[in-house]
Amino acid sequence: MWAIVTWTLRKSPQDTETDETVTLKPAEDNGWKDAAEKEETGKKGNMALGILGAIGGSLIGVVLWILIGLANFIAGIAGFVMLKFALKGYQKGAKNLDKRGALICLGIAAVMIPAANALECFILLCQAFFEYEASMDTVRYVAVNFTGLMSDCELWPVFFKDLIIGYGLSIWSSYKLIIAILTYEE
Repeated sequence: MWAIVTWTLRKSPQDTETDETVTLKPAEDNGWKDAAEKEETGKKGNMALGILGAIGGSLIGVVLWILIGLANFIAGIAGFVMLKFALKGYQKGAKNLDKRGALICLGIAAVMIPAANALECFILLCQAFFEYEASMDTVRYVAVNFTGLMSDCELWPVFFKDLIIGYGLSIWSSYKLIIAILTYEE
C-alpha cells in the first residue's frame, strides 16, 4: 500500500502557476502510523481483569454447551463459542489482547469444556432426583454426593465419551483460531 503526499506551492494567492511535488512512500514508513501502532501495542493491560473477562465470556459457551447437551446432542460449536467469547472477554477486561492473554484464554476454554460437561451431568442428576422431591435440599444432596451418584448411575462412561467427542469437535470447529493463537507474534 502506498501513501501519496502532494504539496502545492504558490508564490501568491492569485498565482495560477504552481509547483507540485508528488512523493510515493510506502505506508509502512509513515511515522504517524508507526507511532500510533507502538502506542496501541505498547500498552500493558490489566491481566486480572482480562482473566475475569475471559471466564465471563466463556460462560456463554458453557450455557450453549449445556443447552445443546440437554437436547441430547454434542456440538463442537459450543467449544468454539467458549474460546471466541473468552478472547473477547479478555480483550474487554484487559484492554489489550497479547499472546499471553490469548494462551490464557485457550487454557480457560480447555478447562471450561469439562466443567460444562460436569454441570450438564449435575443438571441431569438433579432432574432425575426432582421426580421424588423438587427442593434446594435435592440440589444440595446432588452437589455433595455428585461423584458417588455419577458412579451409582453409571454416568462416568457417558461423561468421558461426551468429553472426548466434545473436545474433538471443539478442536475441529475452532482449529483455525487455535492455530492463529499458537502462531501469534507480537
